[in-house]
Amino acid sequence: MSSVEEYRTKCTFCSVQDDIILKRKSSKSAFFEKGSLFKLYYDEKSGRGLCPRGNFTLDLLNSPYRLKKSELFGEECSIEEAIKGAIPEIKRIIEKKNNIAILMSGNHTLEEAYLAKTLSGELNTELLGIFPFEDEALLSVKNKFSFNSLSESDLVVCVGDVFSLSPTLAKPILDARNKKRGNRLISLDITGGRVSLFAEHFNVEVGHMSYFLSLLLNYLEGKSKLKPDEIFSGISGAKIKDLAEALIKSENGQILFSNIYGHFANPYSIVSKLSGISEITENRFAAIPVGQNSLGVGRVIGNFNNKKIIDALKVKKIEGLIVLGGNPFEFIPNFKDIFEYLNFVLSTAFFKGSNSSECIIPSAFSFEKKGSFISLEEKIVNLGEPVPPVGDAVSDGDFISDLLYYLTGSETKARVSVPKVLPFVEETDSKKSSPVINKKYPFTAVGIGLPFHHDRGEITRRVKWNEQKNEPYVFINPDIVKELSLGDKVAIETPNGSSVFRIGTCSDLPFDIPRDIIAVPVHFPESAQLFLCSSDSDGIISPGAEKARIVK
Repeated sequence: MSSVEEYRTKCTFCSVQDDIILKRKSSKSAFFEKGSLFKLYYDEKSGRGLCPRGNFTLDLLNSPYRLKKSELFGEECSIEEAIKGAIPEIKRIIEKKNNIAILMSGNHTLEEAYLAKTLSGELNTELLGIFPFEDEALLSVKNKFSFNSLSESDLVVCVGDVFSLSPTLAKPILDARNKKRGNRLISLDITGGRVSLFAEHFNVEVGHMSYFLSLLLNYLEGKSKLKPDEIFSGISGAKIKDLAEALIKSENGQILFSNIYGHFANPYSIVSKLSGISEITENRFAAIPVGQNSLGVGRVIGNFNNKKIIDALKVKKIEGLIVLGGNPFEFIPNFKDIFEYLNFVLSTAFFKGSNSSECIIPSAFSFEKKGSFISLEEKIVNLGEPVPPVGDAVSDGDFISDLLYYLTGSETKARVSVPKVLPFVEETDSKKSSPVINKKYPFTAVGIGLPFHHDRGEITRRVKWNEQKNEPYVFINPDIVKELSLGDKVAIETPNGSSVFRIGTCSDLPFDIPRDIIAVPVHFPESAQLFLCSSDSDGIISPGAEKARIVK
């Protein structure tokens, strides 16, 4: 037997699913020394390396903040004791149909999604949804994407800040742009982003991306004409024609869409329009979710249920909530108020926050479990060999299986089938959005991502390199800071709520912040309070930019 243990698996941080290799000397050694600890490598064959987040995978494995024991009503216990203690209340709640909801993370495997769907049936509920919420809008898209074709593309159009969401995609995209004279990289966004530094940047007015893409689609279909000097959503007719011509002339172009909390309004409409544009111009199109396997998990779930769940939570129509793979206090705005009236909340999580559920189970990261994912290339891929989990942490698949056993008295085996893409169910809205700002709220709060953070930050706020930046912050144009004589901290208010933030140093960002924009890193619970957690006109829970004001 080899003296070195080697585990080939996937990076846990984003849907690019970069290959990582964890190695350590055999645990059978009688000596515990530095050489016996895990070391991290990446698969050089992929050519992409690891991003700032991926390079700190080992911090997650050994984090002092890891939840290592189950808790039931604040008391540590075994997983079996936690489940047995929760069963009586769960059985009471599920006597009434749709009296309990399940929200599961897009970082789960296909097998775990299958088990969660089985669990929803046993719990007498149809309320099974997915988070991050912004990923639900992508479930009607089947990607036409490959890493090989991306690095060969003569045109790449990035809608949203792809480089911040999935940093390792920057290399193949820039390789494609630099491969041949005349190759183009175009950025479409509502504010600057890391892609804009290297691209021809089209800055669309906040809240108008869906409308702008409708204009582009209508022009490509020959349904409308554009006057070169007329301005449409901040872009001239001449520039729209140039974009359309580039898409038509491209021989192997790519359109990539990425979204993050508090950024785009009506993402369902956006992906619908982009899908249509890609078909007409014969370019590949790919939606890049935040969650590692959101495309697979959401399609196994097989419905758009987030609106029903959030609405039911707000109007107190359910008594119980199960959250798989996250802390609801982290990603559901104002969950403290919701928690007060729920009779029971069970969650599986990696870390215990300042607030937690009555029943909480330590969850394993993806590199600590087996299973299958749907890749961005629409292939079923295996995670590989799992690293031994920390403490009592278990995969959510094992936890759901145990819960089902105590509910039904029989074993339930997971299975994998090819998840079906959800069809676009209706004509999506293409009306021009109303202006976001007004006299009372003269600014726009726009959610942004940072390449060293992931999602709501539940994971990345708890790694060593970010301990010094654990205070919520926003970025404001330096001229505005000077004109309003702002101090180190400021309250940002929207119609939904307000939070106090430190004012970040704009030199930390490689792009300029417009005067009327407040750029809000969405990796803090305080950030979520600013954005509306209710459905848009497409019926999707995916908060977009919001009107805001600065309160001294």
